[in-house]
Amino acid sequence: MIKTLAISNWGDSAILLLNPEVKFGDEWEAWMFANWRPGADRYKSFEELMKEEYSSYLDVLNDEG
Repeated sequence: MIKTLAISNWGDSAILLLNPEVKFGDEWEAWMFANWRPGADRYKSFEELMKEEYSSYLDVLNDEG
């Protein structure tokens, strides 16, 4: 069984988790589960996850403009 730490609530049918069982240096692996995506998106760190989410957000803004 994998034990994770939830770092968000279930918002917009998604949740962010940290996995202490997989580390890259001192960083725990980060996961994003969302009802609209199959499986989990996995990242080497919370920072990597946030950079990817920010990049996706900018893409949406650019597509709308």
